[in-house]
Amino acid sequence: MSWAKAQKRARGIAGLDTEARHALRKALKQLRYQAEFAAALHPSEDTEKFLKRLKRLQELFGRLNDIATLERLTAPGAPLAPETPAAQDALDALLARLGKAAAQDWKKAQRKWERLAALPAFWAE
Repeated sequence: MSWAKAQKRARGIAGLDTEARHALRKALKQLRYQAEFAAALHPSEDTEKFLKRLKRLQELFGRLNDIATLERLTAPGAPLAPETPAAQDALDALLARLGKAAAQDWKKAQRKWERLAALPAFWAE
C-alpha cells in the first residue's frame, strides 16, 4: 500500500518545499484510493477514522496545490500573467489573501498529518 510511500514523503514535513508537498499530495491521493478499496474488507471505526482524516488532509493539500499552481501560472512570463497594471494589482491582492490562507492551511496540514500518522494501519490488522 502507499502508506509507506506517504510516510517517506512526509519525513521532515515542516521543511517540505512546494515540489515535495506536491509529491506528498500525490502519495496521499494514491493512498486514499487504496485505503477506500481496502476499507470494504476491514469495516470498523478505526477504518472510518483513518479515511476521514486522510480525506481532510488530502483536501488541504489540494488547496495548497491550487494556490501554488495559480502562482506559477500567473508569474511574469507565464501563460496567465496579467497584462495590465490593474490586473496585476488585483492578482497581487488575491495572492496575498491566498498566501495567508495557505500559511494557515500548511500548519493545519502538518497537524493533520501527525494525527493521521498516529493511527494504526487498519488494513494490517
